[in-house]
Amino acid sequence: MLENLERLLDHLAATLEESRQVEIDHAIGALDFEPVDRPPWILCSPLPDDAPFKPYPHGAIFDNPEKMLFNELVHAFDTSIALRNRVGDDLPATVRANFGTVLIASMFGAPVEQIGDNPPWSATTPRRFPCSRLRKPIRRISPKAGSHASPRRWSFTEKRWPRARSWRGLSASCSPTSKAPSTTSS
Repeated sequence: MLENLERLLDHLAATLEESRQVEIDHAIGALDFEPVDRPPWILCSPLPDDAPFKPYPHGAIFDNPEKMLFNELVHAFDTSIALRNRVGDDLPATVRANFGTVLIASMFGAPVEQIGDNPPWSATTPRRFPCSRLRKPIRRISPKAGSHASPRRWSFTEKRWPRARSWRGLSASCSPTSKAPSTTSS
């Protein structure tokens, strides 16, 4: 396991508190139209310069499950599970196999490319995408974009992050077509 991932997991084990997670689960219930004492509050911001953990370059995570997991915990979508104890927001402890938005597009046959340090994106193509494809059954996810999503999600919870299985509210996801068992714990 990567040394910095091990340090991060130790940090999370020491700072993520069960009682705080119960409060967060209650506040997040607002998203399911449940009555709550207060709305959930989640801070989205750039990672502070003094953050103890820094994410890997985006282009380095797609072939390395540990680096992808590390980035999801450190700074995903301008939020940080690693800083939750410092920020005090209601960010749920969730991670995903972050292959970008191309998983769905690739299911419909869109070509996918990943260039440099950018996220994967649907490649520009001179041909027009026929709308008739939308009426055909979805057969498979393209090899470039989706072949690793379900195994990556599975590795997050079963192989790389076994301590997290006991954390209340932890979930890991990839795509709606995943064949791996559910990894949401409660």
